[in-house]
Order: sequence, then structure tokens, then C-alpha cells
Amino acid sequence: MHIAVLGCGNMGTALIEGLTKTYGDIWQIRAYDMDRSVVEKLGPNVTFEEPKQWFEKDVPDMVLLAVKPQVMKQALSVFTKTGSKTIWVSIAAGVTIETLESLLPSSSKI
Repeated sequence: MHIAVLGCGNMGTALIEGLTKTYGDIWQIRAYDMDRSVVEKLGPNVTFEEPKQWFEKDVPDMVLLAVKPQVMKQALSVFTKTGSKTIWVSIAAGVTIETLESLLPSSSKI
């Protein structure tokens, strides 16, 4: 399974660490944070990759949105195309499904 994580602050990092601890290398994890060194500290099973590249090859099965609510619009602006089977999950407080629908391409599964 491929998972992509947008935002590696406290919550994003905790989720990635939980996944790698529980599942090891079964999941391929690509992650992005403005501070690349945060991603690089997450271990060998986590690859730093720019979000605009996520849908060019090996489309993720899931994208976990772990950015602060106030930067969600800017963070999602790079996604002009997505995979039709990709599931989008947000842990951003107060960001509604309707908001995500308005920010992502219409084929997105939220």
C-alpha cells in the first residue's frame, strides 16, 4: 500500500511512526513537510517527495492531510490532478469535507 503524508508536524509524525512501527515496510510512505529534515529523520521506510510528484507515478492509495487548517488551501493548491482511487483523509481541525471538496479536483474521494 502506498500512503502519502502532507505535513510532518507532531500529528503527521506520530501517525507515520505508528504506521512504520506497526506495519514495518509493508506500506510505502512518501511524505512532505516544508522542513525536509523532519521527513528525513523518520527512517528508511519514509521517502521525502514533493506533493506535485505524488500523482505522476505510483499513485498513492491514501493521502493523509496533516497540515494546519489555516494553510490547507495553499497546501492543496498543487493538486490539479489526482488518482481516482486515492482516498483523502484529513486530521485538520475544523476543515469540513465540503471545504476539501472545493479545494481538490472533483474526482477526489474524501
